[in-house]
Amino acid sequence: MYRFVSKLMLVGSIALLWSCTDIPRDNLLDPKNADGYREPVVLIEAFVNSVHPAAYNKWALASLDKIKASFGEKVVLAEYHRDLDDYDDPYNTAESSQQFSNLQDNYVNADPVIPKGVPDIFVNGADHRVSGASSPESVTNQLTPILTDLLKEKNYYSIEPYAAFTASNTITATCKIARLGNSTVLNLNMRLILIKDYGEAYAHYVVLRSILPKVIGTLEKGKYKTIQFDPVQVSILPNAVIFVLGDASGVHILQSVREEL
Repeated sequence: MYRFVSKLMLVGSIALLWSCTDIPRDNLLDPKNADGYREPVVLIEAFVNSVHPAAYNKWALASLDKIKASFGEKVVLAEYHRDLDDYDDPYNTAESSQQFSNLQDNYVNADPVIPKGVPDIFVNGADHRVSGASSPESVTNQLTPILTDLLKEKNYYSIEPYAAFTASNTITATCKIARLGNSTVLNLNMRLILIKDYGEAYAHYVVLRSILPKVIGTLEKGKYKTIQFDPVQVSILPNAVIFVLGDASGVHILQSVREEL
């Protein structure tokens, strides 16, 4: 009797294993699925000065609030505050000017060259740009079709982020990146953006730090790669970390994700 039952269990197990090998990989987020993809998350980097008496920057920032309300988690926002002559922005950092120059120099449609003024908004790196503002609606009306088109595209990168505080105001950050679809990609890198919400108007997505890109190199199709960043010590505690996956230049963004702290 026991031998008969054991035999039935063995046959059943073999049948189960056989059936598992034939299960189609139709989960779009499964790296082994050659047809897999996920929805994109679009990064908006805005360069502003929030203390200048002219309304242009405030119009742009008000527009970004509307964009966030409309698109939700499909977009992530980063405000780089910059000093102007006679108007020092309290949230200015040296990295703001550096990143502005990096995007400005690599903007693909700069003919004629657009001067470095504020507000100036870049979408997914140096590929899309909205400069100036004549009203909050003018910025919203320019950004909306750009975002709508980008969000229709299939994205072939999945990022699983992790960020947390440790002792002495130190942030640790890691992530897993998967290449979906059916092709291997080369020369990738990833950077981090630390974001602070100061709880006041025109300062909800302030960039505290932008961590230099970490080279990822090759990401093979259907495989994960784990990325470990060096610990980051901060004097002001951020609310979130944005993980930004880019190409070798670092100015063409492939996928982003925001991780709350």
